[in-house]
Amino acid sequence: MHTSEPDDILVQHCQNGDNKAFECLIYRHQQLVFRLIARIIGQHAEVEDIAQEVFWRAYKGLKNFFNSGKTSFS
Repeated sequence: MHTSEPDDILVQHCQNGDNKAFECLIYRHQQLVFRLIARIIGQHAEVEDIAQEVFWRAYKGLKNFFNSGKTSFS
């Protein structure tokens, strides 16, 4: 597992087809995402569904991550 690698290296691994690296990113950032969504919508029943959508969109956008000028996954 890639748990000690920084986010940008994990993103590069993801771009090269390493799905375990994306699992590490999810694990690393899921609590932050859950808390932020809960704070915004206030309905805890929908937090997991929205978080799943957030991570799905993040996964789909990884191929353009560095082209978009982003330097931090979070």
